[in-house]
Amino acid sequence: MSDDELDWQKNVKPIECGKVTLKVDHKVNIKSMVDKGTSDLQRNFLNTNNGNSSFCLDQNTKSKVDRGKYFISDKLDLHGYNIEDAYCKLIDFIIKNYRAGNRCLLVITGQGNATGKTDTIKNNLNKWLNDTKIQHMVLYYQQATKKHGGKGAFYVLLRRLRPY
Repeated sequence: MSDDELDWQKNVKPIECGKVTLKVDHKVNIKSMVDKGTSDLQRNFLNTNNGNSSFCLDQNTKSKVDRGKYFISDKLDLHGYNIEDAYCKLIDFIIKNYRAGNRCLLVITGQGNATGKTDTIKNNLNKWLNDTKIQHMVLYYQQATKKHGGKGAFYVLLRRLRPY
């Protein structure tokens, strides 16, 4: 081999391969994304998250949940609870319904105080639903439509319980 070939082989780095799943909620023009470069493509279209479960929600189900047309199996009203009690109630509620095989839940948080407090149940819900205790159970969540509580309520779609 010539010196040029050896120099070329020394400078080649292997491609890192992570788990790649498509995000369902994005409509992307692939040609424009390729023109911008692979970093934009990866950030906007691909999820290279190394999590152990992929995001598997078809557009029809997502649309039904977003429009409030998906059957609500159970609901939890967190009005009147303090932050700690609301957290415990939510975790227990999610686990109980996941084990029962329920799919769509309605969680009523209330809109929070008008005083501008940031530490409200509504503001903490996102963090709580991504808690490691229940993260693998929650597939999708979205603010509810007006008929189910609007800004003070959320739909939570659970994954199907898979027997092992």
